[in-house]
Amino acid sequence: MAHMVYDEDGMGRYRQVILNVLEELMAAGVVNSLNDWAKKAGFGSSSVVRNFMKGDSRSLSIETYAALAAVANCPIAVLLGEDVPRTEKERLILQAYRKAPQPGKTAIEAQAMRELNAE
Repeated sequence: MAHMVYDEDGMGRYRQVILNVLEELMAAGVVNSLNDWAKKAGFGSSSVVRNFMKGDSRSLSIETYAALAAVANCPIAVLLGEDVPRTEKERLILQAYRKAPQPGKTAIEAQAMRELNAE
């Protein structure tokens, strides 16, 4: 289902991520609507999330993201559109890359590509 996402305030990519996760949750039978997701997250109504999705508010609090993420069983970073490691191997590669000096990053990138493509 394709949705138009309000983006006059530059927050459209965050709204789109929430829609994408909502669609995944609905397909998995975890929730049946945005309202249902909000209620399962502990909100009395979906107005906080709905207002953000319509552009009536510019952002969600980190507490709101945390509650929605708990229902979705995912890290908050997923709802913020960040790439998160899916496996322990990816986490270790990312950790090594972040700690490496600039000259070492190229070698880690090459090794990571070999490792991840071998899976």
